[in-house]
Amino acid sequence: MVKAQGKTVVGAYVCAANEDNPEYGVINNINIYDEAESCNKISPSNYAYFEKKYFEEYANQLAANGMTYKYVIYKGVTALEYTFDQMGLPTKAIMFLKNKKSYLIQVGSRYNLTTKFNSLKTSFEFI
Repeated sequence: MVKAQGKTVVGAYVCAANEDNPEYGVINNINIYDEAESCNKISPSNYAYFEKKYFEEYANQLAANGMTYKYVIYKGVTALEYTFDQMGLPTKAIMFLKNKKSYLIQVGSRYNLTTKFNSLKTSFEFI
């Protein structure tokens, strides 16, 4: 599905803990996509416009699916943070662009979701 959108997956990480206990289980998901092909089509002076349009399109998709979102600054860049229900599992996510890559970090849990999400966000580092 991602390749059909013209994106290249750089990395995908999915991890579950306490999966046998639906009340305390947690699912962590990190996806990294290479956006270089899209970025290479524009001049560096127009990158800010590309980024603005990228976020607008993403935000429009969230809104079309009934999700609320907010713009935040994360690791020094603009990001979209949102909460949604993923097949009955409350989920928090953040999406951002950095170094011609898009990043998606998600945490799903019925118990202590905000703390778990903030912990993963805080621990995420660029190497």
